[in-house]
Amino acid sequence: VCHSIPIRPGRNLAIICEAAAVNYRQKKMGYNAAQELYNRVTNGLKKAGN
Repeated sequence: VCHSIPIRPGRNLAIICEAAAVNYRQKKMGYNAAQELYNRVTNGLKKAGN
């Protein structure tokens, strides 16, 4: 599988690659950071609506 990471001039390539690698490893282990963030935001909005 080929992936591409869009990088703009002036960005720290090492940090971007490290973050992508950590995210990939966590997904392989069953943890999805994007889903966790979504769950936290929706739960916060539900609490704020009450």
